[in-house]
Amino acid sequence: MTTIHLPRLAWLVTQAGRWRQAHEKTLVFVAHRETLEMLRDALSARAQVATGVFHEDLSAARRDIEVARFRAADGPSLMISTESGRGRRLSVSARSAPNRFAYARAIFTPPTYPGHVRRLNVDAQNNIWFGIWSAGNRPAKLDKLDQTTGRITEYTIPRRNSNPYDVMQDAEGNIWCADVGGTAASIWKFNPRDQTFTMYPKPQKTADTPKIQVTKDGAVWYSPRGSLDAPAFGVLYPDMDKITTLGAYYLNGPPGYPFKPAAPQPRSTQ
Repeated sequence: MTTIHLPRLAWLVTQAGRWRQAHEKTLVFVAHRETLEMLRDALSARAQVATGVFHEDLSAARRDIEVARFRAADGPSLMISTESGRGRRLSVSARSAPNRFAYARAIFTPPTYPGHVRRLNVDAQNNIWFGIWSAGNRPAKLDKLDQTTGRITEYTIPRRNSNPYDVMQDAEGNIWCADVGGTAASIWKFNPRDQTFTMYPKPQKTADTPKIQVTKDGAVWYSPRGSLDAPAFGVLYPDMDKITTLGAYYLNGPPGYPFKPAAPQPRSTQ
């Protein structure tokens, strides 16, 4: 029988009442149908919170009714969905929800859990990338969250005691990361096309790097923190043949978006 991690359930029971009082809509995804039923019963009994449900066994008409009830102002403040509900028919977001709701929240749990996560970043394809630190014999991970499907893909970082900190995509689709773990702090590149990692040890071996920035030419600027040997900004040039300027000029302007920001839309006053 599937069980729910008790600390996580206790936290959800506590927060559910607060979200309801704040008139917020919350989406919770679970892996199994029996987990959905268990969670719904627990929220009803312990938090007195009514919930909507969305799973593969519901008819198309029933799914539409559940989503419509959830989006209604007087409908359930929380909806629980199985993994199969991450598709097109279940589309409740900050944009589609009525303006009176602050936002809709979805909870995503990576395959490696629990884990230490620092900075996240969004690539040009609207995927969210983040690293999970190593823990004992468990290797570190690089995770990609597909915001369209809600699926998380993990890649094992081939470096002992790796502690991935900041991540960013370059113009060619590679993911760069500042790694503050291992025997020496380094920067590495992940190529999603062939799923390979390339390591670049830093001169500041004992200094961690909480932030990196990739220029339009592919240079990686970084800030070694607490470095006694070289207390200054650093720059990595992976391919000097592609460097046309030593200036920090970013793709689509500062602060270096990997995608071109859309033009702001006029807000309705109605």
